[in-house]
Amino acid sequence: MKDPYQRGLHGRNDAFLTVLAPSGKNLIESTCLGGRYEEFRGAIALDGAGGIYVTGMTNSPDFPVLKPFQKTLAGDFDAFVLKFTPTK
Repeated sequence: MKDPYQRGLHGRNDAFLTVLAPSGKNLIESTCLGGRYEEFRGAIALDGAGGIYVTGMTNSPDFPVLKPFQKTLAGDFDAFVLKFTPTK
């Protein structure tokens, strides 16, 4: 991991995000994403300003969120959408 938001796994399955330099030769950032149960990454998209969007699903009641639209789980698995902005 490099400059992680979350160090290491927190549950049985966590999603992860790794950002490489455009050349593909240097690691910019890498982090795990998850709570105490299971997370599955769905898709990744980029915007024109360098933002990275990650979608997936979770059944972890402690999935890390900031200003969530929905504060608690509402089913067996709930969807998530996260936005990351690389620091470099």
